Formats: sequence, C-alpha cells, structure tokens
Amino acid sequence: MKIKSAIMPLVVSSILVASCTVSALERDTYIGGGLNYLELDDEESVNFSVTTGHNLHRWKFESLKIQALTLGIEAQYSDSISGTDDVNNYSVFAALRADISEQWYLKIKQGYTNFPDVTLRVSGAEKSHIGTGIGFGYRVNSGSIELEYIYPNKTISVSLIEVSYKYHF
Repeated sequence: MKIKSAIMPLVVSSILVASCTVSALERDTYIGGGLNYLELDDEESVNFSVTTGHNLHRWKFESLKIQALTLGIEAQYSDSISGTDDVNNYSVFAALRADISEQWYLKIKQGYTNFPDVTLRVSGAEKSHIGTGIGFGYRVNSGSIELEYIYPNKTISVSLIEVSYKYHF
C-alpha cells in the first residue's frame, strides 16, 4: 500500500463516514469490508475493500414480487493484498436494492470509479470512468452479505468480483 495514494480516498471516505455517522440514528447507515478479485489488463489482484454507505429512501410495496426498493449511496476504497502490486481504486456509487424476500435482495449500482496508481498498457486509456455493478445480498441479523460483479472502466479491460459483509447501524 502506498501512503501517498491512500490520502485522497482516505479523506473522501472519512468525510462520508462522518456524514453517515451523524445520520446513523436513522438506522440507514452501513459500513463493511470485503475481498475482491480484480482482473486488469491481463493482470490479477486480490484486494481488501472498505465500504461505507447510506440509504437515502425506501419505497415499500404490497402484493408484488418486489417487497421494497431502497436507494442509497456507497463509497469504497480497495487495495491489493496479493497478486499485482499497487492496484488500488476508489469508487462512489448510487445503489438501488430490490427486496425479493425478508432476507434476499438484488442490487444494481452505477457511479464513478478511479484507479490512480495503475500503470496502463493501453496508451490513452482513462484511469477513471463511470462504473456499473450488479449483485445480490442476504440479510443476517443487523448486517448483510453481498456478492457483486462490478465493471468499473470501459476504456481498459477490467472486471471485479467482490464478496463483502456490511454492518447496518
């Protein structure tokens, strides 16, 4: 982990954590950690990730296959623990979760993602772009376990699969 590369994501994450902590009394804030597998320009990396988020609004439905829709925001920072060195990224996403039962939900998200310290093989490729993700989750007590696939950058060959646990305040 490079210290200088972690400063900006640390500042952004700290601001989001502080703002989410203020509204934690509403029980709509979460924080978590996970492991992800990243494939970038034919190189592979296993990363540890830290995620914080806040649910902005929840719509409940009766007599539908979808019991509720929840709109939220998430910020994430991840860094290499094995494989290719210096593969870190940070992201800010809008997330929409569709509850299909009391425990299970589907999730889609879209937002900004950046790879500040990655050396790219494709000249002229951008290190940041609009990213998209899909996944599903399972609620466990006051937390949730999620499995997601994220396609974070369309100008380079990148794909990311993540398993995470998020604690909901």
